[in-house]
Amino acid sequence: MRTEVFRALAPHIEDTAWFFDTELLVLSQRNGLRVHEVPVDWVDDPDSRVDIVHTAVDDLKGIGRMFRATVTGRTRINAVPRRTTVPQNVTALPTAAATAVEPMEYAS
Repeated sequence: MRTEVFRALAPHIEDTAWFFDTELLVLSQRNGLRVHEVPVDWVDDPDSRVDIVHTAVDDLKGIGRMFRATVTGRTRINAVPRRTTVPQNVTALPTAAATAVEPMEYAS
């Protein structure tokens, strides 16, 4: 994420714990930013001290809060910087694929 985009979104993120990244992704998506998935290999730590029940309850509260924010329009942020040209290090889609993709302003 570009620094100026994060600085515009960060003041609107309420959670500072486990739900932080989900909230950032929701705000990004709701403001028309492209979100890319990057696969990772998860290695479970059997000695983890995370309280699963507490974390799950907090996540459910966060989902409810983000749902309410979406319904009321509070996830829309006018100050999100937009990039209107594609950087040179981003490759274009093949011609056949380009017709199947809805045009989108480059903002990630």
